[in-house]
Amino acid sequence: MKAFIFLKRDVEVLPTDSELPSQKMKMALRSDVEENFKKSPWPSFLKILRRPMPAYQLATAALIIAVLIQIGLMTHSTEEKATAVTSPLASIDTSGPAAENINFL
Repeated sequence: MKAFIFLKRDVEVLPTDSELPSQKMKMALRSDVEENFKKSPWPSFLKILRRPMPAYQLATAALIIAVLIQIGLMTHSTEEKATAVTSPLASIDTSGPAAENINFL
């Protein structure tokens, strides 16, 4: 109990002006801390790349990349097919008893 009371007294007692650090010292400490703890995404990104990666993560990443490439190739080929359908024969009306061309020139 005595240790707690002594600790509480030391914490609650305000330091005198001579015990406080100077403004110059505070600024130097602040600049050192900011320099050491900069928030830059580049070092954290490099740290992620340098860590060892389990085989299942590599396999999953390769599978995802392969699926994305396949989807890209499929959408590219369907866009080419969609533009190829615009031939004059596509506008022939075959719903009636005789086929008629509905393009009037």
